[in-house]
Amino acid sequence: MRSLKLIPICKIFRSRANIFAALLIFSSVLTSVIIMQSSIITPAKAEAPALPPGVPANAIWVGGADGGIFLILQTINGKSVEFHAHVWDYPSGTLEYNGILKPSGNVPKTIDIKDSQEFLGWDGVALYLRGGGSLRVSN
Repeated sequence: MRSLKLIPICKIFRSRANIFAALLIFSSVLTSVIIMQSSIITPAKAEAPALPPGVPANAIWVGGADGGIFLILQTINGKSVEFHAHVWDYPSGTLEYNGILKPSGNVPKTIDIKDSQEFLGWDGVALYLRGGGSLRVSN
Protein backbone atom coordinates (compact mmCIF):
# COMPACT_ATOMS: atom_id res chain seq x y z
CA MET A 1 0.00 0.00 0.00
CA ARG A 2 1.29 3.48 -0.91
CA SER A 3 1.72 5.97 1.82
CA LEU A 4 0.42 9.49 1.49
CA LYS A 5 3.21 11.97 0.97
CA LEU A 6 2.65 15.36 2.57
CA ILE A 7 4.11 18.39 0.88
CA PRO A 8 5.62 20.90 3.29
CA ILE A 9 3.95 24.30 3.16
CA CYS A 10 7.25 26.00 2.38
CA LYS A 11 7.45 24.06 -0.92
CA ILE A 12 3.92 25.12 -1.94
CA PHE A 13 4.68 28.80 -1.41
CA ARG A 14 8.11 28.70 -3.02
CA SER A 15 7.39 31.51 -5.42
CA ARG A 16 5.95 34.96 -4.86
CA ALA A 17 3.31 34.26 -7.49
CA ASN A 18 1.97 31.32 -5.44
CA ILE A 19 1.92 33.43 -2.27
CA PHE A 20 0.09 36.25 -4.08
CA ALA A 21 -2.46 33.81 -5.55
CA ALA A 22 -3.11 32.25 -2.13
CA LEU A 23 -3.60 35.69 -0.51
CA LEU A 24 -5.93 36.75 -3.30
CA ILE A 25 -8.07 33.61 -2.92
CA PHE A 26 -8.13 33.96 0.88
CA SER A 27 -9.17 37.62 0.75
CA SER A 28 -11.89 36.87 -1.83
CA VAL A 29 -13.36 34.11 0.35
CA LEU A 30 -13.18 36.27 3.46
CA THR A 31 -14.89 39.19 1.69
CA SER A 32 -17.67 36.90 0.44
CA VAL A 33 -18.30 35.55 3.94
CA ILE A 34 -18.47 39.06 5.42
CA ILE A 35 -20.89 40.24 2.74
CA MET A 36 -23.14 37.19 3.20
CA GLN A 37 -23.24 37.58 6.97
CA SER A 38 -24.02 41.27 6.84
CA SER A 39 -26.94 40.65 4.48
CA ILE A 40 -28.32 37.96 6.80
CA ILE A 41 -27.90 40.00 9.99
CA THR A 42 -29.20 43.31 8.66
CA PRO A 43 -32.89 43.03 7.84
CA ALA A 44 -34.26 45.24 5.10
CA LYS A 45 -36.38 48.13 6.33
CA ALA A 46 -39.08 49.49 4.10
CA GLU A 47 -40.43 53.01 4.02
CA ALA A 48 -43.60 53.32 6.08
CA PRO A 49 -46.69 52.90 3.92
CA ALA A 50 -49.68 55.19 4.23
CA LEU A 51 -51.64 54.72 7.45
CA PRO A 52 -54.77 52.61 6.98
CA PRO A 53 -58.04 54.18 8.14
CA GLY A 54 -58.45 53.97 11.92
CA VAL A 55 -54.71 53.83 12.74
CA PRO A 56 -53.59 56.89 14.77
CA ALA A 57 -51.06 59.26 13.20
CA ASN A 58 -48.54 58.66 16.02
CA ALA A 59 -48.29 54.91 15.27
CA ILE A 60 -44.87 53.79 14.02
CA TRP A 61 -44.22 51.36 11.18
CA VAL A 62 -42.47 48.11 12.09
CA GLY A 63 -41.82 46.05 9.01
CA GLY A 64 -40.00 45.40 5.82
CA ALA A 65 -40.66 44.93 2.14
CA ASP A 66 -42.83 41.86 2.82
CA GLY A 67 -45.24 43.59 5.24
CA GLY A 68 -45.46 44.68 8.82
CA ILE A 69 -47.53 46.36 11.50
CA PHE A 70 -48.23 49.77 12.93
CA LEU A 71 -47.40 50.08 16.63
CA ILE A 72 -47.92 52.36 19.59
CA LEU A 73 -46.02 51.44 22.77
CA GLN A 74 -46.45 53.21 26.09
CA THR A 75 -44.52 52.65 29.28
CA ILE A 76 -46.55 51.75 32.34
CA ASN A 77 -45.90 54.01 35.34
CA GLY A 78 -42.96 55.58 33.47
CA LYS A 79 -40.86 52.41 33.84
CA SER A 80 -39.60 50.27 30.98
CA VAL A 81 -40.49 47.02 32.71
CA GLU A 82 -43.91 46.59 31.13
CA PHE A 83 -45.43 48.25 28.12
CA HIS A 84 -48.95 48.78 26.90
CA ALA A 85 -49.10 48.02 23.20
CA HIS A 86 -51.51 48.68 20.37
CA VAL A 87 -50.68 46.67 17.24
CA TRP A 88 -52.49 47.22 13.95
CA ASP A 89 -52.30 44.87 11.00
CA TYR A 90 -51.19 46.21 7.65
CA PRO A 91 -52.82 46.70 5.18
CA SER A 92 -56.24 46.14 6.80
CA GLY A 93 -55.71 48.48 9.77
CA THR A 94 -57.38 45.92 12.07
CA LEU A 95 -56.37 46.20 15.73
CA GLU A 96 -54.47 42.94 16.16
CA TYR A 97 -53.38 43.33 19.79
CA ASN A 98 -54.20 45.69 22.64
CA GLY A 99 -52.57 44.77 25.93
CA ILE A 100 -49.46 44.36 28.03
CA LEU A 101 -46.05 43.28 26.72
CA LYS A 102 -43.32 42.12 29.10
CA PRO A 103 -39.57 41.85 28.41
CA SER A 104 -38.22 38.40 27.58
CA GLY A 105 -34.63 37.34 26.99
CA ASN A 106 -31.69 39.68 26.72
CA VAL A 107 -33.62 42.96 26.41
CA PRO A 108 -31.61 46.20 26.13
CA LYS A 109 -31.69 48.46 29.21
CA THR A 110 -33.26 51.27 27.21
CA ILE A 111 -35.75 51.09 24.35
CA ASP A 112 -36.74 54.15 22.36
CA ILE A 113 -40.42 53.31 21.93
CA LYS A 114 -40.88 55.97 19.26
CA ASP A 115 -38.05 54.74 17.00
CA SER A 116 -39.13 52.09 14.49
CA GLN A 117 -35.49 51.02 14.07
CA GLU A 118 -35.60 49.52 17.59
CA PHE A 119 -37.96 46.77 16.43
CA LEU A 120 -37.44 43.85 14.05
CA GLY A 121 -40.95 42.46 13.77
CA TRP A 122 -44.10 41.09 15.37
CA ASP A 123 -45.25 37.45 15.22
CA GLY A 124 -48.55 37.83 17.08
CA VAL A 125 -46.99 36.84 20.42
CA ALA A 126 -43.73 38.77 20.61
CA LEU A 127 -42.30 42.07 19.40
CA TYR A 128 -38.65 41.35 18.56
CA LEU A 129 -36.05 43.98 19.44
CA ARG A 130 -33.00 44.92 17.38
CA GLY A 131 -30.78 44.94 20.49
CA GLY A 132 -31.83 41.38 21.44
CA GLY A 133 -34.70 39.78 23.26
CA SER A 134 -38.37 40.60 22.80
CA LEU A 135 -41.44 42.05 24.40
CA ARG A 136 -43.95 39.22 24.83
CA VAL A 137 -47.70 39.10 25.33
CA SER A 138 -48.53 38.91 29.01
CA ASN A 139 -50.91 36.07 29.93
